[in-house]
Amino acid sequence: MAKPYPLRRRSDAENLRNLIENSGKPRIPDFFGIGAEKCGTTWLWQMFREHPDIGVPLPKELRYFSHQYLGTSLINFTALRQLLQDFDKAPKGPRQMENLATELRMAFGTDESYLRVFGNLKGRRVGDISPQYCMLPQAGILHMQKIAPDAKIIFLIRDPVERVISAGKMKASEAQEEPTETLVRKHAFVRFQLEMSRYSAILDRFEAAFPNRVFVGNMDDIGNRPLGFLEDLCAFLGVGYDPSYFPNVTRKANEGKKLSISPQLRRDIYSSLKDEYIALAHRFPEWAATWKARHETELAQDD
Repeated sequence: MAKPYPLRRRSDAENLRNLIENSGKPRIPDFFGIGAEKCGTTWLWQMFREHPDIGVPLPKELRYFSHQYLGTSLINFTALRQLLQDFDKAPKGPRQMENLATELRMAFGTDESYLRVFGNLKGRRVGDISPQYCMLPQAGILHMQKIAPDAKIIFLIRDPVERVISAGKMKASEAQEEPTETLVRKHAFVRFQLEMSRYSAILDRFEAAFPNRVFVGNMDDIGNRPLGFLEDLCAFLGVGYDPSYFPNVTRKANEGKKLSISPQLRRDIYSSLKDEYIALAHRFPEWAATWKARHETELAQDD
């Protein structure tokens, strides 16, 4: 166990400042994992952490661009929050200090300090997985493009209705509310969440900025063929693949609370997103047909 690192002397503060501003050479990220929320990005981050040639930072979500362009919170920055809440009790071992330095770079840094995060990572390919990035406005996407013009994009999707429901449960939990169907409905019908399930429009924006460099993965494949899914991704990123790299491939990640959702809520969400299933059929006919059939069957039963 690492010894506590008391950050109380002036030299300690200078060490931390040096860690934030000067540690690590700036390095351009090779890829961005842009989401979507509740589509397997936490699992993917865990798998990439195990791969010897891929580097992803701790914490999982840097949110550098979404913090600037969407105003998303930094609630996931636990090291910084612990330090501010109780300085004396906050853990200050080497791992926690590097985590804290990364969080401070994101909260108060510049493009150069953002790039220094990747300079501290090992691996032939390094990147940032922040699922809110899929909702960036054009200015945010152009900022990403400017920083990393040759980067590749990883976009994970699932049945649009199921994604919204899962996000509704997550947002209720984040608000410290015990998830109920009423609360899930409230959070699910927030425009931001509905728009995040409109994958076609998101892909149009990112494919224009990063042509021929967008990988789209189906969350169903994570459950049905996780190693094959990872092999496809490794090929996309240009790194080696070996099943032994992923000893925890079947581990569940970021599971939400169990809550039975009524067919009525599913039908209501589907009605709001029905046009997206039609749009997706042009890109991913098999996926869209499977997802759409599930909801159309429920509608037919209701009739």
